[in-house]
Amino acid sequence: MLDLDHFKQFNDTFGHQGGDILLKEAAEVIKSRVRAGDIACRYGGEEFALILAEVDTEGAQRCVENIRERIKASFLHNRGQTLGTVTISAAFRLSSDADSSEDLIHAADKLCTGQKRPVGIASSFMNRWNPAQN
Repeated sequence: MLDLDHFKQFNDTFGHQGGDILLKEAAEVIKSRVRAGDIACRYGGEEFALILAEVDTEGAQRCVENIRERIKASFLHNRGQTLGTVTISAAFRLSSDADSSEDLIHAADKLCTGQKRPVGIASSFMNRWNPAQN
């Protein structure tokens, strides 16, 4: 699960058109950083879900870190105005840890949401779900 940090503030600052530009750029980055057999989709609002086929923890971390670095390096513009730097928070869970797809999504979403930092701190995190924390 990937979540664009402080999207509401970004949208409030740069308007819905700026928010749309950000969502499109994030989608393009994500799409360009996953393999042909993987699935990347918008999950809702500013969240994106990835289903990475046949990947271990290290492979998932590499994929997400690659996406995170590329999004952070993006410079968005709209009508000659620089829209600023964007960061993402990320969390993942291996399907072998899940009893159902709903459990898988819920755990990753909970981890991602729990990682949010105050505005102005640019960082992202990656966690593997720990059943003891559920």
